[in-house]
Parts: sequence; C-alpha cells; structure tokens
Amino acid sequence: MEIIQHGPPLFTVAPGPRLVLAPDVRHVTAHSGRVRPGSLFVAIPGHRTDGTRYAAEALARGAVGLVGPRGFRAPIPRWVETSNPRLLYGHLAAAVAPAVQDRLTVAAVTGTNGKTTVVEWAAHLLRAAGIPAATVGTLTDPARTGGLTTPAAEDLHALLADQAAAGTRVVLVEASSHALAQHRLAGTRIAWALVTTLGRDHLDYHRGLAAYWSAKRRLVKTPCDPWFVRPETGVLLPGAPHLPETPDAGLADRAVWDTFARHAAVPVLRYGGPDGYAAVRARGTRRRGLVAQVTLGPHRATMPLPLGDDTLVPCLEAALALARALGADERALLAALPSLPPVPGRQEWYRLPGGPYLLVDYAHNPEALEHVLRAVRRTLPGARVTAVFGGRGRRDRGKLAAMGHVAARWAHDLVATADSPYDEDPAELADAILAGTHAAGLSGRYVPERFTAILAAAWAAGPGDVVVVTGRGHETVQWGRDGPRVIGSDGEWIRRVLGAERVRFPGEARSPAPSATVRSSGGRRRR
Repeated sequence: MEIIQHGPPLFTVAPGPRLVLAPDVRHVTAHSGRVRPGSLFVAIPGHRTDGTRYAAEALARGAVGLVGPRGFRAPIPRWVETSNPRLLYGHLAAAVAPAVQDRLTVAAVTGTNGKTTVVEWAAHLLRAAGIPAATVGTLTDPARTGGLTTPAAEDLHALLADQAAAGTRVVLVEASSHALAQHRLAGTRIAWALVTTLGRDHLDYHRGLAAYWSAKRRLVKTPCDPWFVRPETGVLLPGAPHLPETPDAGLADRAVWDTFARHAAVPVLRYGGPDGYAAVRARGTRRRGLVAQVTLGPHRATMPLPLGDDTLVPCLEAALALARALGADERALLAALPSLPPVPGRQEWYRLPGGPYLLVDYAHNPEALEHVLRAVRRTLPGARVTAVFGGRGRRDRGKLAAMGHVAARWAHDLVATADSPYDEDPAELADAILAGTHAAGLSGRYVPERFTAILAAAWAAGPGDVVVVTGRGHETVQWGRDGPRVIGSDGEWIRRVLGAERVRFPGEARSPAPSATVRSSGGRRRR
C-alpha cells in the first residue's frame, strides 16, 4: 500500500505493520458527521458517494487532517494520499486504542451460510467452559454496527474496546464477503479464521461466483500485501464441504475448496467428518430431536441435542472446533451441548393448536433454502410443505429463480411474497421467484403482504403439515420505497397474532434436560 504524507506526519508506521498516531490525532472516522476536534477524516470513494466531497465539512467540524485517494489534494497543509483508503482506514481505526487487541483474542467466521449460528454457539460454549466471549455480527445492536453484518472499521474497533473493558477475552466476528472485499477487518489481529459454506450470494456486488469466493478467501489466504488481514494461528475448514450435485447448483467444487487450504500459511484443521477436529454424528428420534455421538480429541460423548434435525450439525461441528481451538476444555464443551440455545431467526419451530407447524428461518439463498426444505421433508416425511418467502431488493436477482426452482423441488406449494424490496417492485421480485417455480413444474402464487401470505399458507395447511417461512429470520424492520418500517419478526407475528406455541422441534416431548455421557480414549489433547 502506497502512503504519501504531506506536512507534519499524522502517524508513523511501526513494524507489523502497525500505525502510531500523532499526539493530536485522538479519533479516526470515515463519516463526516462524526468528525470532532482532534479527528482524522478518511475520505473513501464509495459506490454511491465519494468521501472527498465531504472534506470541507470535516474541516469545518475540527478535523486535524485528511486522508484521501491517490491524487487527492487537501486545502490544508496536512494530509495523506494513499493507494487504498479503505485499507488504511482499518489500520488507523485500530491505532486509536492500540492496547485493546493485546487483551483480546479475535476469531473471524466467513461463509455463505451459518456464520451467525456458528459464532453464537461458539460464544455460548466458550462461556460454559469459563472463557468470557462475545460476538459481533448479524445479531449485534444495529445502532452499533450500522446494520452491517461486519461493521465499518471504526465501529468494529469501538465494539472491541467495549468488550475488552467488560472483561471479555474472546470476540467472534462474522466476516461478510462485502467486509472482506472492503477491508473492514484491516488492522484487526485475527487469531483463527473459520469457513462454513461456499454457495451463491451477493452477486449483485461481486458480479460473479469467482469474485465472491475470492473475497471469502481473503480471510484465510496469505496476502501478498502485509497490510491485508491474515490469520495468525490457524484456519478451520470443513472436512466434508457441501459440494454441487449439478453444474448449476451455485456451490463451490472441490477445486475451489482446495485453494482455501493451499493458500493458507498457517496450520489448517478440518472440522466434521470421521477424523475431524470436532465431529458430530447425529440421528433423529421422533419425540426427542437428535441423538448424537460427539468426538473432541480423545473424548467422546453420546447425548440428545436440542435440535429437530441435522441441518445445523455442520454449524455445531464448526462451533465446537472453534471453541476448542480457542482453548476451551473438551469435557466442558461436551457438558455444555445439551444447553445449546436457539439462535434467533434460525430454525424457529411453532405449532398451531390442532393445526400445522410453522418454521421460521433466515435462509435467503438457494443453498440455505434447500437445506431447510430437505430437512423438513426428511424429518416429517408425510407432511405437506408450503414455502413462503420473497425477494429482497438491491440484491442478486439471479438467485431468485434458483430459489423458486429449489422450492418446486422440495415443497408442495409456494407462496411468493414481500421481503424488503427497498426501491424495487416487490411484484417483479416475486415474478422472478415464480419463473423458477413454474419452470420446475410447480404453479405457486403471489400474495403481496407478507403476514397475509403466512396466514393464507397456515389456513390452507392441515394438521401436521409445515409452513416454512424464510428470508427475514430475526429481522424486525422491512425496507421499502418509503424507508424502514418496523413490522416485527416473522416469529413474533406467528406467536402473537396466530397464537402459535414455540416448540424446539416437531413432536417435542416435555422431559427433564438431557445430559451427556462422556468417555475418554486417552491420548494428547490438541489446541
């Protein structure tokens, strides 16, 4: 990264590389409205606006210096040009409180699906093992993250500072493909990196699967530029990744996965599979959910799990592997498994008295939708399944037809409806879904208002049937042409308006909390 400082230095570069701010630089921001006396303003050229347009406002608010792209000229004697403002911004944000990262271990999780479940469960397991842990991601207060899965660098480092002050020792961060492409994790010392799945998503931004997967690979790849993010301790990859059954499945093949392992310069551990760093073999029972054999190094346990099907087993293997790699005792991890909490908006089961089940999930791409629908068909083979979901605006339209095709393959009916259309026509988004459905031989229909669509599907379903509602999960805000509208989450509406009862899984039997039986086979414990 090229850096040219004009006038008295605003920072110096120490080995690492690590930045040391000048004494009068007390704050770093890329938002002109946040500038205050003592701020260093970073003007980042963006997709919708150019930060250099706000340089005058930043100076008026008291900025002591400006950072801009190569060729940038500031109307003050103290400014910086750089070949990569986003990359430099991350390191500057980290430099505001340099001691924070000495008190924390940070792990980052990327992948098309499962990031939220993995970090939430890993944090729960770490806390159960006596290691104070926290998460940053989809479920973090949007007022702190700007509504981003991975917040901007200054917000991320503010969150890390708060966690360090609260006594947290480990922070688990969801790393989105946008964040990796935009260097939001630059300047963050990542100990462990974990990858969940590689499917199709966000092609509206990345313009192709290869570019999307390449953005994901940035988290694990040894960078040619030392300023880029890199894991310092190890990389965790699935031992048996989900591979495409057909050429147009939108999943990474084995050759793509091999590049993730081949390009890492730190040890690579495999989770899942018979010899994985963490392995879970589960079978379903009618009234107790899953019974699983869990292996962690020399320890093995057989126990019931509070899960309705094996859809989330890869997430559980990833969470166990990550917690183990971060130093948690294996016996403590096994003992904590029966208390796994539900993750908001993921695999939320409800039951209408005397009527159908309703399943709420965040699945918003073809891979995730197929996992959910296949699991429902396998868990309740005699049930009629109705899928209810919509298309989100400002996103990859190409995945909508693929999702319609998935629904036609694994559901008996489809109700296309609204998600968050932003400034797009929700009927056009629904048409894209239904085009895929019709091409696969299922008619489906469009009901514009989301909760009316859920109600219509529930009324048409018989006792024991399943209405699968996907796309929004935990989200309570719907975005349209008029901006955000608080409508509550799908689960809240199903519970409060329909009067459905929350259950852990279909046919749940009320019983005392399950416990684990742990056996040790000897041998050395790996970290």
